[in-house]
Amino acid sequence: MNLRRLIYLSAKPSTEIRQYFEERDWDVKVVRSSKDAKKAADDAEAAGGLLDLAAGLPSHEIEALETGLSMPNVGWVAIVSPGQLGDATLRHLVRDYCSDYVTVPFIPKGWAELLDMHTEWLSYLDRHGKISYIRLPKAR
Repeated sequence: MNLRRLIYLSAKPSTEIRQYFEERDWDVKVVRSSKDAKKAADDAEAAGGLLDLAAGLPSHEIEALETGLSMPNVGWVAIVSPGQLGDATLRHLVRDYCSDYVTVPFIPKGWAELLDMHTEWLSYLDRHGKISYIRLPKAR
C-alpha cells in the first residue's frame, strides 16, 4: 500500500471527508492550525492539503495562514461556504495559496485524483531539484 500524505486543516474536521480519503489510501493528518500543518508537512516529500475555510477558523489563525500555506511541498485546495470569497482576506488566501477550491455542499468524488495529481507533480519536482521553483496556478 502506497500511502500519500493529506494535510486536512480544519477547525471542525469532517469524519466523512477524512474517511473518504483514508479509504483511498491517503495518510490523513488532521490539524487545527497552520503551525501544526507545517509540522505535518515537514516529513513529507510532497503532500496534498485541504484548507477548510467553510468550518471557520479563529481570526488569529487566519492571520497566520499565509506562512503555513506557503510550504512548497504541499498543494492546497480550499473548501469554502457560499459567499465566503466575498471577504478580501479569504479571497487572497485562496487566490494566492490554493490551486483550486470547492464550495460546500460538495461531493468529494474526484478529489482524490485531483490531490494525487498535485502530489505526484510536487514529488517529481522535488526529485529533480526544482521544488523551490513551484508556482501553483491561481484559483478561479
